Amino acid sequence: MRVEQIDGQPSSLWSMHATLVAVATAFLGDSHRSTCGERTRLLFARMDCHGVGEDLNQVVRAFAIAVSQQRQLVLMPPSHEFAREICNLPPAIAPSAQQPWHWLVGLDDLKLDTIIVQSACQTTLEQQRPELLEALARSSEGNVSAVAASLGAVDIAANSRDIQLASSKTWRAHVSLSRHVPRIFQRQGLLWWFQVLTTYLIRIRGPHWVKALEAHPAMRPYLERGLTGGAEPVQAASLRQRLSAFRWNGWSVKCGRAGCDGIGQGWLPPVRFDVGIHVRIGDSCRMVRKRYQKLRGCGRNLSAALSIVRGRGVHGGTLFVASDSQAIIDEVDRGVARPFAASYLLINRSRFETTTPTEKIELLARRRASLLEALLDLLLLSRSTLLVGKMMSNFPRLAMQLHVQMPAARGSNSSSYIALDGLPWCTRSSCRTTPQSRGAVQRARQQELARNPPLDGLLSSE
Repeated sequence: MRVEQIDGQPSSLWSMHATLVAVATAFLGDSHRSTCGERTRLLFARMDCHGVGEDLNQVVRAFAIAVSQQRQLVLMPPSHEFAREICNLPPAIAPSAQQPWHWLVGLDDLKLDTIIVQSACQTTLEQQRPELLEALARSSEGNVSAVAASLGAVDIAANSRDIQLASSKTWRAHVSLSRHVPRIFQRQGLLWWFQVLTTYLIRIRGPHWVKALEAHPAMRPYLERGLTGGAEPVQAASLRQRLSAFRWNGWSVKCGRAGCDGIGQGWLPPVRFDVGIHVRIGDSCRMVRKRYQKLRGCGRNLSAALSIVRGRGVHGGTLFVASDSQAIIDEVDRGVARPFAASYLLINRSRFETTTPTEKIELLARRRASLLEALLDLLLLSRSTLLVGKMMSNFPRLAMQLHVQMPAARGSNSSSYIALDGLPWCTRSSCRTTPQSRGAVQRARQQELARNPPLDGLLSSE
């Protein structure tokens, strides 16, 4: 009698996709967490110092670079010149090798390695060579190898390179699927690959983070039994939504159980939404300069965003609205979103009614509140099946990357996102594109196809 051990188990698109995600996750684990030795190749990446979404997206880009170059990622603070002249951080906010992300400086209970999965080499350097790591962090941009050599760290000098993410031309343009994604995963596309990268790298865990997020008053409606306010409890989610949880179990292909990398899936709000909308006004849109307003696609309100959603044939369901503008939230309260069952975070948005970027907040308590509320908005958005937002903004793009989804069929109307500014998702710090001639676009397409030819006919049986 035939048994499953011989004939296998009935397959489906979902199960095959789950296997592919599992393999990709295990591959990243092998690359990022393998034993750090004298010959391990390193990529020192200086973090950005702007908003939460932009900074974390820069880290994901650095991870993509490191993986494509077969290097382990070591995160460092931005150079002193960049932090002061470009970001103009408050004087009291001084990132260091031990705390490279400016949002966590002074918040001793919230550590970087419990929000971003550190490489084995970063952990080794922090524990065994902290003075060297600090000296490298204080070096000028592009000078890590020279400084390492001057300090006698010949292994670091011989096997490392460094980049300033925010000014790296490589990741403002010239991103190639065939050059920067392992061949076995290229058919899934750049968006899928960045979703796998992001869900592997950004995992919020540890008692201090979880307590801080769950204890926030704005989370109370989403955690209480008998959840109301337009969210769907995970327990009641559809089968298709529950199946998407496989993205956290990728490393189980190596040991037969989820979470065997010793890190775990990370904290997520226990809710699901059919649609998540991010309508950010932002400091650029509050400037009087019309050039910024045109570039950022300012002037959108919730009504306009929902009209685009309805144009896609989505007319109801659960809806989460994230915004830095109280005017957008007021629209929800006036019933603009009906018949959607809408909800939003109950937070004070008055600090956003300014042209001053949030990273320039000086008071630690306010910086902590701004960070936690940004993370809550981000994670709640990531629990949406369809995400709506401007692709010029890192925030909705990062939220979309925190949710691995199967690529939509070509020509279908089932994309996982709607771009309010009409731009496609991209890997860069913003998705604005330089106009190109039709011939240039066609030549670029042919070059990519030459590196990555179609599979049609290659997999047919003899």
